[in-house]
Amino acid sequence: MDAPLLKHSTAKEGWWMAVDPAGQPARTAWRVLGQAEGLTWLELRPRTGRTHQLRVHCAHLGCPILGDARYGGGEGRLHLLARAIALPLEPPRSAVAPPPPHMRAALAACGWA
Repeated sequence: MDAPLLKHSTAKEGWWMAVDPAGQPARTAWRVLGQAEGLTWLELRPRTGRTHQLRVHCAHLGCPILGDARYGGGEGRLHLLARAIALPLEPPRSAVAPPPPHMRAALAACGWA
């Protein structure tokens, strides 16, 4: 996805980011890892680092992140996890995090084991 993001703000609603041609470039690579009734498990790889980029891009795709009340994913805990990171150091470093308990049932429904 290649959709620029712009910050918006009002006294009533506070601030939020939105896809807007006047915004800064924002690119996210994504792929579907699994699906269940009303759920899709996505791997997201941000290519830029804009504020709320993954949340806004998912909402723009029509699949807001579960628990993301700001961008249309409903109430509850946000189902977004920086699962893995790899750093091109010498020697290379990487880390992988397990999904937190509040995300496990939704992931399992989508095929995560």
